[in-house]
Amino acid sequence: MDKQNIDHCQFTIHLKTIFMFLKLNHQKLDVYNFSQAFVLECYKLSKHLPENEKFGMVSQIRRAALSVHLNVAEGASKEI
Repeated sequence: MDKQNIDHCQFTIHLKTIFMFLKLNHQKLDVYNFSQAFVLECYKLSKHLPENEKFGMVSQIRRAALSVHLNVAEGASKEI
């Protein structure tokens, strides 16, 4: 591994350490925590749908749930 790759790996590890302890504004919102639980429930429930729906309904349910969660985070970061 060359010097540049080592520096990049160390930087990545450093950023992960910072974000692990950083509590961002959107993470303090109740709606953010509810949406996170909603995403997890959607993933769990969609596992039980028929296999032939894997690329149809399952994918759409998971993307929609995740979209809600990410939109809450994005909206909380915008200034009014």
